[in-house]
Amino acid sequence: VTDYFQFNFLHSFIYTFYMIHFTTLNLVLTRITIIINLFYNYDIYIIYKRLLLYDDDSGGGGGGGSIVLLE
Repeated sequence: VTDYFQFNFLHSFIYTFYMIHFTTLNLVLTRITIIINLFYNYDIYIIYKRLLLYDDDSGGGGGGGSIVLLE
């Protein structure tokens, strides 16, 4: 009986670790896919830069943000 419970605990631990690892890997792959889509879809890329540079207070970034907003 003890061996069975030990095995069950180990199995569930490994399964939980695998699921957590798989979820983080899935999130990373989704982020990479979004970045690739931004490069291929220029309109979405402009919208993304607007969102990214909207509240940027630095000199160069603010200027670039205003240029993107004017387009």
